[in-house]
Amino acid sequence: MLLVKTDRRTYSYGDTVHFHLRLYNESTESRAYAFSTTQRFDIAVWNHDMLVWQWNKGRLFSQVAAMLTIQPGDSRVFSAEWDLRDMEGRRLPTGSYQIHVWMVSNEEKDSISIEVRE
Repeated sequence: MLLVKTDRRTYSYGDTVHFHLRLYNESTESRAYAFSTTQRFDIAVWNHDMLVWQWNKGRLFSQVAAMLTIQPGDSRVFSAEWDLRDMEGRRLPTGSYQIHVWMVSNEEKDSISIEVRE
């Protein structure tokens, strides 16, 4: 199970959003995740039906296959930051934004909403 949290739910211009992703293994058996690159997760920010920012855009990932195994009851933590700018570097307008996160190796995903104010 993947859970995403931010350091708060309301932000102002100049703030940085800190994402905390935790991948839990709630089963009674080990879970293995296969990755074809060094990218482990992705984050997309939407305003209604428009994608305004995606974490992996402009990043380079090595083509290195890897496995991540999580034991029963254990978890792994990932983090990322976002400066409240769109993919063109423009400040976002005020409003509500939906954040979707997922592991690139499987169907694990989660989402939350934040507000941007002046």
